[in-house]
Amino acid sequence: MKPSMLPTTVLIVEDTATTRLILRQGLTQAGYQVIATENGYQAILAFQQHSVDLVLLDVNMPVMDGFECCEALRHSEKGRHIPIIMLTGRDDHESINRAFELGASDFITKPINLRLLLQRVRYGLRDSCREQALLQSQAEQRRLIEQLSEAQAQLLQSEKLASIGLLAAGVAHEINNPLSCIKANMQTLKYYIDNLFTLQHSMSELLGQEQLQHQARQLEQTLEWAEIRQDSPELLQDVQEGIDRIQTIISGLINLSDTGNSITKNSTQLEEVIQEVLTPFDDMPLFQGTIQTHLCNPALEVNIDKADLLQILHSLLANAMDAAGPCANLDIITYREGQTGCVEIQDNGPGIPDKHLQRIFDPFFTTKPPGKGTGLGLSLVYQILKRAEGKIEACNRQEGGACFKVKLPLVSLN
Repeated sequence: MKPSMLPTTVLIVEDTATTRLILRQGLTQAGYQVIATENGYQAILAFQQHSVDLVLLDVNMPVMDGFECCEALRHSEKGRHIPIIMLTGRDDHESINRAFELGASDFITKPINLRLLLQRVRYGLRDSCREQALLQSQAEQRRLIEQLSEAQAQLLQSEKLASIGLLAAGVAHEINNPLSCIKANMQTLKYYIDNLFTLQHSMSELLGQEQLQHQARQLEQTLEWAEIRQDSPELLQDVQEGIDRIQTIISGLINLSDTGNSITKNSTQLEEVIQEVLTPFDDMPLFQGTIQTHLCNPALEVNIDKADLLQILHSLLANAMDAAGPCANLDIITYREGQTGCVEIQDNGPGIPDKHLQRIFDPFFTTKPPGKGTGLGLSLVYQILKRAEGKIEACNRQEGGACFKVKLPLVSLN
């Protein structure tokens, strides 16, 4: 809707000079600002260059007639909702129907009754104001609905995490105690087996008699001692890795269950932490890709503990490398949005299937093969950011690959 302090502008499109003059004088005396043109082509140029509130459009004109001009105006973004009143000496139904089909708001036949025309102009502008107000109201409603949907999604995610967190805390507690016992016994068992191998080696050297050595070798073959000696370290290592993996899952479950506690917030320089988190990746022999950084200047001070930010960025970088493979090309971009510091991690992998986009932050959700992922990494990132009053978004890039965007509150200078 046009501010009340600005004059309402009417665009006249009329090829007859006398009629154009009469319309200009009548509208000017009524308080309107007037732009007058002679044909449809001039009208379109004037419409693009000026702010127009209503168009009075003659039908029969050279260069471009009123029907063509009306259709062109309606196809433009500015002219979609502008009132257009057609002026013509024709009063046949075919012309009237065609005018309305092409988007005319009203239709006046010549000779023109100026008083009637001014009434039609006022009504057209009033209806236009109502339509614009309705469009603004609809746009506001759509914005509120989007905000409500986002809030509902966040609430659902929070409730889901809270419910799973309570279950996870109980499961983690029940598993952790026997697991600690198993781990301690494994260390003792490894110590005993190492001593047995040492004893067997020493006994073999002490058995000097050939007959005793022969009997010892037969016993070793019967017990498959060589296979035991060869396989035992690998078996123990597999068991140890399994225990470590279970402990990692339990640690994740405990962190996931910590939904109600706030985290420590410190002033942390985002770009400095990014440089630090990249250091271990430089020494990875299997990674043959590239990591490009595009960092904000001046540096951004965000309100989160440094250790938490390191965990977030490390998890996202590891995920990006897993998705894009050993030859991944990754981009890390930082920038400011109002009072928020943003960091994007982009990869050139296959992207995220649409059906997974709404679930990737759910606990235990993973697309990796069994045994390759716990499905807790991104849910922990989501949980840490939630407690830090931050956000994370995931999307697919038009040029291919995925993008994770982290938003964190900037440190206030006051």
